[in-house]
Amino acid sequence: MRLYSHFDTFELYNIRRGVGKLFFCFFASLFSFRRTLAAVRAAFHGAMHRAASCTGPSSSFPAKASAAANRGRSAACTAPAAEAPTPPAEVTPASTEAPAPAEPPIPDWMADQPAPAFLDAEQQALFLRAYSAASFLMGCSTSGVDSYPLDGGDPPELGDYETVTLDSGWTYLVAQGRYARWEDFQAMLDGIFTPAYQEELLWTENMDGERFPIFTADGEGRTCFLELERGSSLEYGWADVPDTYELVSQSGDAVEFYLVGHYADLTVQPDETGARPLSTERWPIRMERTAGGWRVSEFHVPY
Repeated sequence: MRLYSHFDTFELYNIRRGVGKLFFCFFASLFSFRRTLAAVRAAFHGAMHRAASCTGPSSSFPAKASAAANRGRSAACTAPAAEAPTPPAEVTPASTEAPAPAEPPIPDWMADQPAPAFLDAEQQALFLRAYSAASFLMGCSTSGVDSYPLDGGDPPELGDYETVTLDSGWTYLVAQGRYARWEDFQAMLDGIFTPAYQEELLWTENMDGERFPIFTADGEGRTCFLELERGSSLEYGWADVPDTYELVSQSGDAVEFYLVGHYADLTVQPDETGARPLSTERWPIRMERTAGGWRVSEFHVPY
């Protein structure tokens, strides 16, 4: 039997150690390769699965499975269709034109004139405009038609009136102010009074029964009027009591009421406060609903 020397023992130890390291490296490399291969296979199968779910099932799948896959795929793979943007709604630009003013304007002397409380807002505005127009249609003086401010708000610059004799044989004054054109004057009347009542307001007759217009137009479209004055009631002025109103009837088609004027008895001396006995008089007023809105078909002024 051969006895190993100390050197031989050390050499054998080195050989065994090298062989061990070789096997360790081999198995470590093999284990690492298997892990890498498993990761590659997993990635490959995932990619194939995603591709299959988006491109459709294999032809070997049953029809029901194919339909189910298609339904699932439509939700998972098809991008939702973008909704068409809603076009902005067309906006009609607001009119820059100022609304036509109500005619005629309410003069300063009417600032304290009450309107009937039982009328609605449209009817109250109509009443006040009729009261204003009545000041020259049936009031103190026909020349009051030229007392209104011009469209810009300035007072009219009135000079000597031009006169014109019309076919009726009467001599008229030619208006100079806001309603110098007949079309403007007529439009103002149309916005307040019914056509039948306009006829009553604009025409009169003499003692022989001859009818002739108080306001009319000449051949050039100018507003012409007879110069008429009748004065006003002193008793009404001295009373200095606001008008009141009594409703007679009211419906969706017509309103009838009385304007109640108050009059001082000038035959009696005033008392220590300056007051005199008062009396009242009722004046009928009627409004009717027309196709163009409410219009006045009868009116009176208390003065």
